[in-house]
Amino acid sequence: MKGKAITILAVALMGASAMVAQEVRNEVSVQGTGFFTRNVDNQGFTQRSTDSGGVLAGYRFNINRWLSAEANYGFTRTVQGTTPAYSCPAPIRRAVELSCMAWEPTTR
Repeated sequence: MKGKAITILAVALMGASAMVAQEVRNEVSVQGTGFFTRNVDNQGFTQRSTDSGGVLAGYRFNINRWLSAEANYGFTRTVQGTTPAYSCPAPIRRAVELSCMAWEPTTR
């Protein structure tokens, strides 16, 4: 009974926060990202990559009820290495960046 009441309260709060969020003019978001790779062994060569995490930040400006502008930027860093069977590994550090801008029609 107590778990059911907590669930109902959580759903009601999420619904209320969604209604308030639709009336604001500016929205900011921050999300986590992840690259999860696997190692490859083929014909004496090994390719290794590290699993990595990053961040994605976004901003949305609601121009009016049916149009908004949005910009996003993401960043993560990974290390990759290729190892021939006869030499030492040579890791390559890479920074992966993502940026995006869009005009979006919205319905409310």
